[in-house]
Amino acid sequence: MLDINFIRQNPELVEKNVKFRRGKVSAADVLSADETRRDLIQRVQAIRAKRNKQSATKPTEAEAKKLRVERQQLKDLEKKLEEAEKVFMDKLARLPNMSSSQMPEGNGDADHVELVVWTPDDGYLSKEKLGKGGNAVQYMPKKPGK
Repeated sequence: MLDINFIRQNPELVEKNVKFRRGKVSAADVLSADETRRDLIQRVQAIRAKRNKQSATKPTEAEAKKLRVERQQLKDLEKKLEEAEKVFMDKLARLPNMSSSQMPEGNGDADHVELVVWTPDDGYLSKEKLGKGGNAVQYMPKKPGK
């Protein structure tokens, strides 16, 4: 999973990676969900700070009514925040991880050349060890019993 700070600092790079990896969620979707979540966090914290500041003194009847209204607002905002957190985390989890800068770009297997192959018996085999026209399939071990 990508760090949200990395996404905020590099939205174009992340968006390019999403297109390359054919992701279903864009960086803009994640940033939008993050902005909504951050706005709700600020609003909840502001109400909590105000309530904490007022809790030092005994409220009058009018102040008590305001506190009840604020308490309900706080409950509603916390519920919205919980939903926003779920949406944000879902979108963030669906965002594909960054591809290696060494990974070749292409549209299929023909464009993705194997540079090395790993086999359980021989370990990593370079292209030179595979030989000219070498095929990785011939080095794949057979399954027991087949």
